[in-house]
Amino acid sequence: MLLIIPLLSVGARRLHDINFSGWWQQ
Repeated sequence: MLLIIPLLSVGARRLHDINFSGWWQQ
């Protein structure tokens, strides 16, 4: 559980950044 929380946080942030980048470029 302690390992999953930070991993999920990083993954969500990365996905958010990629999503926003693609959104703004379009």
